[in-house]
Amino acid sequence: MVDTGVSRISVQGHADFPFEEGATPLVDGHGDVVAALIKDLANVDVLAANAFSLDDEGRPRATALTLVKALDWLVRNRADLINMSLAGPPNRLLEQALERVYGFGTIVVAAAGNNGPLAEPAYPAAYETTLAVAAHDRQLQPFSGGNRGDYIDLSAPGVGLATLDLNRRSGTSLAAALVTGALAASPQTTAEGRLRQLRSTLRDLGEAGRDPVYGAGGLVSLMSCR
Repeated sequence: MVDTGVSRISVQGHADFPFEEGATPLVDGHGDVVAALIKDLANVDVLAANAFSLDDEGRPRATALTLVKALDWLVRNRADLINMSLAGPPNRLLEQALERVYGFGTIVVAAAGNNGPLAEPAYPAAYETTLAVAAHDRQLQPFSGGNRGDYIDLSAPGVGLATLDLNRRSGTSLAAALVTGALAASPQTTAEGRLRQLRSTLRDLGEAGRDPVYGAGGLVSLMSCR
């Protein structure tokens, strides 16, 4: 996973990629929540790459370069699934890195974004080399704060989830983590097999066929995870 730092969840490996020497790695609970959701669904080893750190004014910051370094570290450590519960503007350097990751047969799951239905596409989810995940609630209605668009591949539970810190949170970051967990728990051992099994479990929600809200459909069998 590429996220903020993990401090409360046991992981197989952890590395920090600050944007400059001496910057303080960011540990804000987001990475812990994402790691916990993945591990709740799959008994797998998690590699945590922290691409975020604090700038001189204490604001969280990640750059295309820190994200690329994090991806490179995960690939070198043979991660076959990568979760990216983060979103931002397009960047050619990141796009090229994800193309290389895709070429290795690694599945990258990305949060579709939480900027609302009228927002511009969010990246890396909007790249063709990633699996873009939107969020829906218990009633299978779309998350009101979630991005929409032709780049959405599927939707998963992501509204009012009970999380590690005992708070109920909402967002496409959580939905992406659940999809990563579902893929990791698959008995299939290849990327193609895992994706095929995942797609076979989707329920067509919203408009018939693929749509900009739910993509190819919603993952509903994980609703009990809330």
